[in-house]
Amino acid sequence: MDLILLMLVAVGLNIIDIYIMIEILIMGCTVNTIYSASLDNDMIGLIYSLIQIIIAGVESAIGLSILVNYNRIRNSEEIENE
Repeated sequence: MDLILLMLVAVGLNIIDIYIMIEILIMGCTVNTIYSASLDNDMIGLIYSLIQIIIAGVESAIGLSILVNYNRIRNSEEIENE
């Protein structure tokens, strides 16, 4: 895992880009789980998908609060490319 993150940082991605990629990956897995559960009429799979969506929402809220606090510490109201 550390090697993968090191390679992504070496390519030029910052932590926000990596965070967005992880969010897209989680949502893709959720859509796949919902689709396969609906084909089989599987209620456990749909409940599992609901839990995935809740966890992704909590993760997004935590990431947004980290970003807001980071900008507050920098005393900046605009997001710039560094």
